[in-house]
Amino acid sequence: MPFDVFDASSSKKGRPSTNKIVSIDKNKRLYINKPLQMELGCVKIPVNLYVGYDKVNKRIGIAKPDVVRITDKSPIRFDARGYASARGFIDKHKLPHDKTYHYIFDGREDGWLTFRLFGYTAPDTRHIVRTTEE
Repeated sequence: MPFDVFDASSSKKGRPSTNKIVSIDKNKRLYINKPLQMELGCVKIPVNLYVGYDKVNKRIGIAKPDVVRITDKSPIRFDARGYASARGFIDKHKLPHDKTYHYIFDGREDGWLTFRLFGYTAPDTRHIVRTTEE
């Protein structure tokens, strides 16, 4: 019987993504994708980032410690692959993690990069500065 050989290039239609994305997975990890790593200047190197959550608008915010000065909080360490253990963050905010959830780049706010839950329309977005990068 002849083999039906799989063409790996056909499975990558629509990739790579140019959207900056933060994801939450089933293992309660945060992941920052390659375009976001490029924006932050941390491709293949670890980085410390502040992570926050806006529960009303279902947004995740991330910021570099050299951009946003916060004295009473510690940043989360993302490894060289872009992953960070975020069990405490996810549990504190009761974020869903039964599957992978994507948060799409939404704009910038006071030094923070903001990401909205994919498919969710926020009720309070008047203060967000929209960019054409999305």
